Amino acid sequence: MASPQLATFKVPDISNEPMRAYAPNTPERKALEEALAQMEKELPFEVPCIVNGKPVKTGKTAKQPMPWNHANYLCTYHEADQATVASAIEGALAAKDAWESMPWGDRAAIFLKAAELVSGKYRYKLMAATMLGQGKNAWQAEIDAAAELSDFLRFGVKYVEELYAVQPPRNTAGSWNRIEYRALEGFVFAVSPFNFTAIGGNLPGAPALVGNTVVWKPSPGATYSNYLVYKIFEEAGIPPGVIQFVPGEPAAVAAQVIGHPSFAALHFTGSTFVFKKLWKDIAGNLDNYKGYPRIVGETGGKNFHVVHPSAEIKNAVLQTVRGAFEYQGQKCSALSRLYIPSSLWDNGFKDLLLSEIATLKVGPPQDFTNFIGPVIGRPAYDKITDYIKRAKDAGGEVLIGGSGDDSKGYYIQPTVILTKDPKSVTMVDEIFGPVLTVYVYEDADWEKTLELVDSTTSYGLTGSIFASDRKALIQATNKLRNAAGNVYYNEKCTGAVVGQQPFGGARASGTNDKAGSMAIFYRFVSARSIKENFVPLEGYGYPSNLVSYSQEARPSPPVDYRASAKLFQDAAKEEAEEQPRAKSNVLTQLENQSQNWSGDEPIQDAVLRMLMDKYKPLRSGPIRTADEKLKDAPPKVGGSLDSASFQGLGSISESSEEGTLASGGYTFSGSRKGINMANVPLLPSIEGHQPWHTTFKVPSHSTSSIKYGDIPKPSTSSYASLSKKTTGTSSLDEQARKKERERKKRTEQAGRLSRARESTLDYKLGLKGIGGGQRRPNPVSLKGWASLVEDRIEKARLEGQFRNIKGRGKPMQTLTEEKNPFIAREEFLMNRIVQRNGAAPPWVEIQGELESAVSTFREVIKQSWTRRAVRMLTITQPAALLPKLTLADVAALRDADWESREKAYHDTAIEELNSLVRKYNGLAPYAVRRPYYMRGAELDRVYRECGEDILLNLAERVDGSQSQYSSGSTDSDEDEGPIRQSSDSDQNWAPLRIRDIIKQWMSSWRGTPDAPRRLG
Repeated sequence: MASPQLATFKVPDISNEPMRAYAPNTPERKALEEALAQMEKELPFEVPCIVNGKPVKTGKTAKQPMPWNHANYLCTYHEADQATVASAIEGALAAKDAWESMPWGDRAAIFLKAAELVSGKYRYKLMAATMLGQGKNAWQAEIDAAAELSDFLRFGVKYVEELYAVQPPRNTAGSWNRIEYRALEGFVFAVSPFNFTAIGGNLPGAPALVGNTVVWKPSPGATYSNYLVYKIFEEAGIPPGVIQFVPGEPAAVAAQVIGHPSFAALHFTGSTFVFKKLWKDIAGNLDNYKGYPRIVGETGGKNFHVVHPSAEIKNAVLQTVRGAFEYQGQKCSALSRLYIPSSLWDNGFKDLLLSEIATLKVGPPQDFTNFIGPVIGRPAYDKITDYIKRAKDAGGEVLIGGSGDDSKGYYIQPTVILTKDPKSVTMVDEIFGPVLTVYVYEDADWEKTLELVDSTTSYGLTGSIFASDRKALIQATNKLRNAAGNVYYNEKCTGAVVGQQPFGGARASGTNDKAGSMAIFYRFVSARSIKENFVPLEGYGYPSNLVSYSQEARPSPPVDYRASAKLFQDAAKEEAEEQPRAKSNVLTQLENQSQNWSGDEPIQDAVLRMLMDKYKPLRSGPIRTADEKLKDAPPKVGGSLDSASFQGLGSISESSEEGTLASGGYTFSGSRKGINMANVPLLPSIEGHQPWHTTFKVPSHSTSSIKYGDIPKPSTSSYASLSKKTTGTSSLDEQARKKERERKKRTEQAGRLSRARESTLDYKLGLKGIGGGQRRPNPVSLKGWASLVEDRIEKARLEGQFRNIKGRGKPMQTLTEEKNPFIAREEFLMNRIVQRNGAAPPWVEIQGELESAVSTFREVIKQSWTRRAVRMLTITQPAALLPKLTLADVAALRDADWESREKAYHDTAIEELNSLVRKYNGLAPYAVRRPYYMRGAELDRVYRECGEDILLNLAERVDGSQSQYSSGSTDSDEDEGPIRQSSDSDQNWAPLRIRDIIKQWMSSWRGTPDAPRRLG
């Protein structure tokens, strides 16, 4: 009876089963010897079929001989007949619903208990059955029946837990997305081999772990050890019918199982011939199945060692001995072909290899000193000895071994064959025995040899590369990319460990689904995506179906719910309690400063929301503050044109509210909010300008290389076609101009601070980008904001509200933001709160650096364009003549050298921005990763942002009043408030509006087709 699933549980920590040494006089050796002796006393055993948890004795029996003494047999097993197989299939289907519906924690517990039974209670009994029935020595039985089987069971649970945790990364508002990993519809057919008891347990165990029911046909050469594994599953608690144990005649059982309509998957390990036969049978029955069966198979291999001249000889020799002759070469991964350079073969490798092989003892597994045991049976013995004979007949030289003895057991001496034909029969065919074929190549033919290794056989399971030269290792790895699914450097090609080297190969070696990894479990589940909606629809239409779409109809920006719900509740309660005090203290203070809070929510709640939301991305930009702590920051762009710059452009006269520019009969006058326009500089100077963000170098044309004193006086030819030469000199008072510059600087800075605070607060409160109508026109003053934040922090700390906030990643260590003029004071306070009270995610610092760099880049480009445009269109051309500027004049004003330097800066800056993006994306989770910046998109953005500012400056310079030019989009087809048109009656002029001039100039050098509109 399954227990109710009240929660999702975390499985215990998993590690590989420690292997025991079985050295003389050790407890484990004594225990294993006793288990072997006891089993020899009790054999032969009787093994029934197990269907629906009950033994079934069909009366049709077969024997499992012991390969080390074929006169005796380990067990007699009942072969499943047609009725037994049919009953097993129906029982598996009947048990499926209950097993699949069992809570995952209960299924996992069964397999974890089975692992403990394998590695503990039944360890030595399983090993004894594997040694006596399959001919393994003690060490090979340990790494198989005890260690690897335990690892399959334990790591399987861990992998399935991780598989179930793979869920959709995103959910839209008001919905929940999830993935259910269902068992396959039908049953799984598991066909296991003789050579690994662990594989016998894993083939039915892996599909069963994810909710499938399995019909399991064990190999005749491993029936008894596999029966013990089934009994362990049963003792661990696996329900009847989940695994049906049906030994029998392979072809008959397979034909009946594969022909069933509910056959859902094949999990196979065995020979390539049998696997291909089963695949063809499945294809022939495809129209009878409910779905497309999954086919997972691992077959044989013709595995290689390729030795480079730089290899260490002794290691390569000893690894070769183990790889070729452990378990008599009866591993799918066993070494069968060796490629050795002549320089090593003739200088110690050959002699050492043969001397080591000569020491290998051959005999029964009960004698722990024997390294080589028997091959599995008569068919294997005959096949192997026949290959040795064929190799001799083809001219191969047997260097050692080559003989066999089947008088009592099926013993074959470890054999080494030297061939001169790299594609001889023993270099191509899988032999599955203790036979190694050696091909000696010339050192200069290393690359050709790699091609031979790759092309000689149809298999692709395992291989090893021996070299001390790293270049050779890399070269061989690339050349042999598809020659092996498991490749080893300076290590034998056998011995993959569960959880460390997922095992499997492609080509004729199988489907490469990697046993011992999460990948194998994907093959036995059928994923189902589920989306649950929590918010009912109020109408069927989409915005595109509406007749009209007003501002009010736009969806509200998503609300950020990441802050603690408890903190919101506490804030609401505190607000009600503290309303009188708040009005008398903070709000009164703000009112006295004439900068009231104009938001819709109480300011305390807004502050608390901003304080708690530690993980909202930081926002920074090229903004400066009036804070005293920022006095050390680099000087901002400031200054103005000197009087020399106005020489030849007319004269400007001062008055209290208006200014007049006289130039050759043209007159300019105007005012702007009480500012004497004649004294307002057209352009700030570049002196001292240096961006704070040190990642980027501002191009030379944007810094000190362009000084207004260095600009040559405009020649008369540059605008001789537009007007007569202007006369007059400037008579501005230097002291008055200085005072005017300082006043404008203060006004501009105050406005910039106000906009920065407003933008920062709107961003923090989720109002970014929702339209100007909802933005706060009067944010809290800087002083009031700091006071309010500090008071709120102290109160929250005293009440313990910070204690339950757990940060992740590395804490922010630096406080450089305090003196960074590109980060507002509000931003600095937020950063400091995070630093004091919790750790920010590791990507936050990179994010702040990235956004500061982006803002700096955009600001530099904007200033550079503004300076260039104003210089071209006002310094080079008299302001009064701008209404008559033509397209040809604009084209003539282009500066190829400036444009080249500008483009080089753009490319460098974008490259460095994307370098930061790569660094940020390497740390940030998928959901918040950023796209790369594109040069064209960034220039378009700056073009849209700065066009209006340039137009305003020029319009005011020409018309003398902001009211005559209405701000609008530079990309709009309509131009609100064109500049005054000349009364000149000459119809040959093609006058342009200021907007068209700017668009034509910027579009031309950016390379975008943006033809200006003429006024005729």
